[in-house]
Amino acid sequence: MGYRNQWSKMKEPFQSITLSGDWNVSDNFGNLGILINQDQAGASAFRCLSFNALYAYSLPLDRSQRWNARFGLQVGMQNSNLNFNKLRFEDQIDPLVGVYQPTQEGLTGQSESYFNTAVSGIIHNEKIHIGYSLHNLNAPSYQFLTNGNPISVPRRHTIFVGAKLKSITNQVIHLDAMYTNQRKFNDFMGGIRLNFGSPEFGFYYRRSMFNNSTSDAVSMLLGANIGRYKITYSWDFTVSEHSNSLPFSSEITVKYHFDNSSTRSYRNIELPLY
Repeated sequence: MGYRNQWSKMKEPFQSITLSGDWNVSDNFGNLGILINQDQAGASAFRCLSFNALYAYSLPLDRSQRWNARFGLQVGMQNSNLNFNKLRFEDQIDPLVGVYQPTQEGLTGQSESYFNTAVSGIIHNEKIHIGYSLHNLNAPSYQFLTNGNPISVPRRHTIFVGAKLKSITNQVIHLDAMYTNQRKFNDFMGGIRLNFGSPEFGFYYRRSMFNNSTSDAVSMLLGANIGRYKITYSWDFTVSEHSNSLPFSSEITVKYHFDNSSTRSYRNIELPLY
């Protein structure tokens, strides 16, 4: 489970809620999962809710199983909802009276649903990994206005790399980097996590790239393992020109691991992300 509050100083901050789970069915079949996500922007005027089914399969690349490949597929439905009652259009407003009449805009409806897909792949051993994911593979579109153009959801490309090292004192060090492109937007994030078993500390830096290259935020992360639970809290400090008006964001995640080792034995392929 995860909850993110983006730019909490705003009167109506951007909020995101996520619920996910995955299961290893068998070595031959692979893994199944679910992913439910809701994003809400600005006084509940715009909301996106998605339900997704996940499938992943692991494939050894050598006999010693030191190198492995994993492939993932995501399919689901997304609903985008726009509350027109919380929006104001130019034809509703009189300079003296204020908002006084309904809009004459051609509104087709407040809710649009569409099918969406994503694919991903990763190659790794126990120390390093490199992967790629493509979201909005089918480039879905929806429309709220009868006289407007359909809103197209652009494909999102993500490349991620990382390494898992051990310090002199035997603590685990994770080095991670990620680049994301979606139409004209290009973002880079990189950082380090220090895992002492419990607690875990992290520091990350994020910036936009290329034409509008600028620093965006630095993030601090604190995690703790409590039995089968892992609780992680992170907070972002805006370092762009908007640092005074939008200084902070925060996020919390809670994970629970179900122990089924007593009923099944799996091929031990350790992924260096954890």
